[in-house]
Amino acid sequence: MHFISGLILLGIGWNFIFMGGSTLLTSVYRVEEKEKTQAFHDFFVFAVMSTSSFAAGALLKYWGWEGVNIAAIPLLGIVLLFVLLIRKKI
Repeated sequence: MHFISGLILLGIGWNFIFMGGSTLLTSVYRVEEKEKTQAFHDFFVFAVMSTSSFAAGALLKYWGWEGVNIAAIPLLGIVLLFVLLIRKKI
């Protein structure tokens, strides 16, 4: 039950973030550029998402669950570094 409710909340959060990001992205471009910008953004997001899914599946198959978590640590470090750099600028 907790897993299902967690997935539902994750999906709702993903939808809000995706729609909010799309709205913010297109709000900074001219009217004639919005369609191309939206198309490129959608293509890029879904290409990264599908590549990540395939990579996670391969990691899980060859390294197991522990390997997937260990592979996520450098990515977490990069995100943390960017957050710290952004906080210093504000």
